[in-house]
Amino acid sequence: MRNTQLGSLSKTVLVVAVVCGMLVAPTAAQTATTVTFDSSSETVDGSTTVSLLATDVPADSSIGAYELNLTYNSDVVSLSVTGTDRYDVSTETTGSSGTVTTTVVGYTGASDGDGGNTTLATVTVNSEGNSGDTTLDVSTVETFSDTDSNAVGYSIGASLGLSVDTGDGGGNGGFVSGGGGG
Repeated sequence: MRNTQLGSLSKTVLVVAVVCGMLVAPTAAQTATTVTFDSSSETVDGSTTVSLLATDVPADSSIGAYELNLTYNSDVVSLSVTGTDRYDVSTETTGSSGTVTTTVVGYTGASDGDGGNTTLATVTVNSEGNSGDTTLDVSTVETFSDTDSNAVGYSIGASLGLSVDTGDGGGNGGFVSGGGGG
């Protein structure tokens, strides 16, 4: 009797393991959405513009809303962030000197989308008159959801390396970006 119960239990565990493996296997092949910039490094001569992107968005998960934080050295650069034809944005900057954080909130009323790559916002980086190198980082993502308010999985891409040269000998003109967090 004991061997029969143990055999039935073993078969049940095996069936459950196979079914779980079939459910997990397809998700392992999917590419995660990445929140990143359209460039890994930029030289700022007065100002430069970069795009904040969501790459590899699943076709069934068009991004509807996000809230994220950008960090940078405000002694070297300042930012202005504007929306796109799809996203309206609002911003709030915390701090006034050294490392500061700009919170960007974006949303859309559109309920459709194709997935793939989408521009979340346009970021204009302005020189603050001090030569030097800094990074612009997506430091945290508080909200990242589809048009039905369901959370969308993501990773944070590489930092944007910024080199500012105001002609006073600072800035190396060839800054190489570092990695992002996540």
